[in-house]
Amino acid sequence: MRTRTAIAIILAFTLMNACQAQARTEVSGDISGSVTWQESKSPYYVTGGIWVEEGAVLTIEPGTVVKFTSGQGISIWDASGGQPDGRLVCLGTEAKPIVFTSYRDDESDGDDTNQDGLSQGQPGDWADIVVFPDDVLLQHCVFRFGGGNSSYGVVDCYGSPALHHCAFEHAACTAVRVYKYEGVDGGVIADCVFTNCADSYTSALELWKCTNVLVVHPVSSASMFGNSTP
Repeated sequence: MRTRTAIAIILAFTLMNACQAQARTEVSGDISGSVTWQESKSPYYVTGGIWVEEGAVLTIEPGTVVKFTSGQGISIWDASGGQPDGRLVCLGTEAKPIVFTSYRDDESDGDDTNQDGLSQGQPGDWADIVVFPDDVLLQHCVFRFGGGNSSYGVVDCYGSPALHHCAFEHAACTAVRVYKYEGVDGGVIADCVFTNCADSYTSALELWKCTNVLVVHPVSSASMFGNSTP
């Protein structure tokens, strides 16, 4: 009887681990057309660079967790010849933020994504999200353990960003970097919080040659920068 019970327990744990492994959705490569990453298929496990091609739209649903392997990120195609750029639409909610984090960050969703037991992300585990003018809407998003590409920010905006109610945590370098691009100088960074971001050589939020970016400090937080260099 004890032997049967032990076997049943082993089989139950094996089945549970198999279900957990199957729960994640692995993604990489180019995105064309309109693609939606759904909360029900979360976490999304990014094993290779994601390129959103010209005219394509990547929409990520509220509550979705996106985990990146080392050095990976998302780039939005800057179209030429009058073609529409690619777009990234991430409209999370206060109750269901969209989380971008490390493949090692089991705390973010309770899922052992890389199947190595309980693990914690580290600053710089993944690279960045690179976007061009009017290509991105980020609302109620959380960015953790990014900044693996020290030449860029965790979110790198060429032109006018639209970032609202976002949190940046444990970045290895600049969390948000905005560039004046082809004469485009503007955008809004509103009610965003930076915690444990940047090192001694960089600041958490950098505006390169930009004079018209509206930065609105969060009303519910004593400080926009927690243990981060403004």
